[in-house]
Amino acid sequence: QEGADHAARQVLLCAAALSLVVMGLCLGLRKPLLKLIFGSVEADVMAAAETYFLITAFSYPALAVFNAVSAIYRSAILTPCFHHGEVLKW
Repeated sequence: QEGADHAARQVLLCAAALSLVVMGLCLGLRKPLLKLIFGSVEADVMAAAETYFLITAFSYPALAVFNAVSAIYRSAILTPCFHHGEVLKW
């Protein structure tokens, strides 16, 4: 049980940390990335793409944490300790 708790914390921490790094890179390189993807487009299209990319990039940490927790619970269901009524104790 102790090893599983440590592994779950580690997965959650790694997912959160990596997603924050990716979010920071995407926010910092937003304009060059969009210019690389779209090339030269009208100003209105680029403004809309920047806004959409900004909103999307802010969602990366939430999506990563959600997926990590989902994976933890999926793996907990497959273990015998979960069937005895135990849940992850953090």
